[in-house]
Amino acid sequence: MCRNPFFIFSRYKSFEMKVRIKKILQPPIVQIALDMPSVSFLRAILRQIPISDRIIVEAGTALIKKYGVKIIRLIRRELGDVFVVADLKTQDVGRIEAHLAYEETADGAVVSGTAPRHTIEEFLRESNNLQMWGIVDMLNVYDPLKVLGSLCVLPDIIVLHRGIDEEQQKTLSLPLINKIKKKFGAHLLVAVAGGVNLESAREALSAGADILIVGRYITASKEPRKAINEFLSLIRR
Repeated sequence: MCRNPFFIFSRYKSFEMKVRIKKILQPPIVQIALDMPSVSFLRAILRQIPISDRIIVEAGTALIKKYGVKIIRLIRRELGDVFVVADLKTQDVGRIEAHLAYEETADGAVVSGTAPRHTIEEFLRESNNLQMWGIVDMLNVYDPLKVLGSLCVLPDIIVLHRGIDEEQQKTLSLPLINKIKKKFGAHLLVAVAGGVNLESAREALSAGADILIVGRYITASKEPRKAINEFLSLIRR
């Protein structure tokens, strides 16, 4: 029987623990997306990130493709028990890839919304079993509501994502945030990604976004810590 879990388990874990409990997320949150060309540049950015329960650090897809999921452990060495998301954008073998992220101490992992339904569900089931946050990225998904409605297992987080290559032609689908929350409940957190800056972040928060995924505004800044603090000030208002 298909059952949708309209709740999220609270969790907290140290990355050395064998039994993990889900960390608690209290929106709004800033998620710093890291896709760095070199480990030295990555370390330099990591050392600019302040300690805050309102910050998530993302090991981006390009970063993982270049260095593998073990790059998460480097992030751990620099930032300790920060909440880390592995942006795998899984397309197949959902259970296996979720477990790969877990083994490298990820707190959350991402499956692509364009993956087969069975893959998404296997990914989310395994994430739940491992007490890891299951995230579905809706990049290039025409109807996110339809995809969510087809699932027997709901994610903890859904990402409304405008890709870098389409930022000039496409706007963020902010009205979708309210529709998702009305249909699936407030416990399903909604993140927005794709060229997020302070102006679009304000609009996203007003529309009900829980998580702001910010990449180049921070990582390409001459003063990354200042850029991060601007977002922290915004979400604390």
